[in-house]
Amino acid sequence: MHTSGSSAKAIQKASAHLTDEPIKFPTCLLLNHKSPTFFLLTSHLYVYDDMQLGYSDWVDQEPEFSSKCFHVDNPGSICVALLPLDGRVITAKGIIEGGVCDCLLLTEKEMCFMEFKTNATSTETLRILDNAAKASEQLWHTYNVIIRPRCIDALKSSKELELLYVNFHVVFDRDLEVTGANSSLMDLQDQFLKDKKHSLFFDYGKTFE
Repeated sequence: MHTSGSSAKAIQKASAHLTDEPIKFPTCLLLNHKSPTFFLLTSHLYVYDDMQLGYSDWVDQEPEFSSKCFHVDNPGSICVALLPLDGRVITAKGIIEGGVCDCLLLTEKEMCFMEFKTNATSTETLRILDNAAKASEQLWHTYNVIIRPRCIDALKSSKELELLYVNFHVVFDRDLEVTGANSSLMDLQDQFLKDKKHSLFFDYGKTFE
């Protein structure tokens, strides 16, 4: 599945206006003192799925395996919280049924749910589409079934509310050149946006302003 970098950027730019209105969330619920959360202030972050640790981790220098990373460009060095959901934050058997996405990046303005498919090696279109569909289901289940209901319950008593934009990212190995500019993945993105009212991206990085 092949596309140019300029085409991928054009698709992202064109879809940016489709992002829905921000949603109120009690960030204190997500960032309580018991959560194994990493608070990051560096200008560049490389987030990846660590198979040995069993959960998502990060480094602030470009690693040799950068093709398997989600690059966070943070020019203002704002505070970015990384919550390694799968295997670390969310582990209860009664909760993980249905799937948990790998991690969540959280700022004062955004919640970015991420699922890594960087262990996939096939470039066959059907294989990629299957991985993409499964990843999108995991992302939505994590948000809509696990995170969102608990935040709604907390809204009743919490005074620490933030308006946050919510978006979803599927990350393949960059060497496979899988991006949302592919027509089949564009269809999946369009359907996700129509059904869920949130944006789904197939990309390798993001800039936080």
